[in-house]
Amino acid sequence: MLTVDDALDALETKRVVYAYCKRSLSLPLTQALFSSAGVDSGTHQLLSLIAQETDGARYDAVTDVGCGAGTLAIALASRPAGERPSVVVASDRDALATAWTARSAALNGLDHITTVCALGVPPMPIATGAPRLSVCNIPAKAGHPVIERLIAALIGGGNADDRDRPTDGSQAAFVIVTPLASLLRAAIERLGATVVSERSSANHVSVIVGTRAADHVEPADDALPEAYTRGISEFPGPVRPYRAQTVFGLPEFDGLAYRTALGFDLLRGLEIGGRVGVYGVGQGHLPVAVVQSGDRITECLLFDRDLLALRVARANLARNGYLDAASHPVATPCALVDAGTDEPFNWLVVNDDPVPGSIWNSEIVSVADSALADDGKIIVVSRTTSLNRLERDAGRLLRVIDERRMHGYCARLYRRRR
Repeated sequence: MLTVDDALDALETKRVVYAYCKRSLSLPLTQALFSSAGVDSGTHQLLSLIAQETDGARYDAVTDVGCGAGTLAIALASRPAGERPSVVVASDRDALATAWTARSAALNGLDHITTVCALGVPPMPIATGAPRLSVCNIPAKAGHPVIERLIAALIGGGNADDRDRPTDGSQAAFVIVTPLASLLRAAIERLGATVVSERSSANHVSVIVGTRAADHVEPADDALPEAYTRGISEFPGPVRPYRAQTVFGLPEFDGLAYRTALGFDLLRGLEIGGRVGVYGVGQGHLPVAVVQSGDRITECLLFDRDLLALRVARANLARNGYLDAASHPVATPCALVDAGTDEPFNWLVVNDDPVPGSIWNSEIVSVADSALADDGKIIVVSRTTSLNRLERDAGRLLRVIDERRMHGYCARLYRRRR
């Protein structure tokens, strides 16, 4: 059976050496995460500004929100002994990002980095201690409401109570693409924060600001943060229409993609029952369709890299009066074997495309072999070429029962052979 470590090892496409504060760091990179060719210029600019402004100073705690491959967290955790923080928290809504950061931290011998899968809007995990430094390479595609709430959360001052908090020498450091720099500056001014230092280039703006004292805040519960919500629309389900809440940052907010339509078509007439798992939930369209297609489902589990996708999928199942599905952020497909406990699945639905260089085919085969009951069924929605390779790797394990094709995509139903 494949492990998550096997999958992560396969995803590594190159390893670069990055020098920061007189230490050479080994940074593994992957095409599955941002900045796969090297340390991006925005991250380098922000780290350079922090090193310049804090030479000889020490932060007791560092929080990296939206850590991605973990470069900011790893670099700041590696500062010289007298400047090294006691604890570093790296958070991201992508479970692969937090797993990759943990792997990179171990590679560099940094055992004081903690990783947390969180959405990056309040409430969020913030490292305790003072003075602290909160850093963020602001994701440009997150949407203005999310960006504004993120800035307010890391600076403090978002409401009257925050404005009365004292300062304790803590700071927040941001880097943002130049077209959105006015959004960052306006938020800093509105929050009444003091700019400590700023650096600009053609592509990025980096800013360090003073922050107000803050208490430790636990990661968000299962609620869907309002800052992400986009609107409610009606969609044609495989059995009947349904209404779904959509969010910024995920596709299919105003219509169904070809691949989802294929999955819906394949689900029509099927009787889904027993224990069901769905990997790759998106806005929740396929989970809703799966539950529409079966009235004998005893348990439904949702799996995805993206915590936001899991939150909106659960919300849309609840909106349509369906099961209270348990959700699990997982770094790669093979991780759902452990996350789904020891009981086998009667049905699995996988909506995913392989990352270049990954062992995706082997992962899906391993999941079918390890987690699917005898005579259990698995629906895989992906590119047709990917499914053809999957079948070559599966050998006699999986037998094709039915399929739908459209525009290079395929939804294929398999039965696991005894």
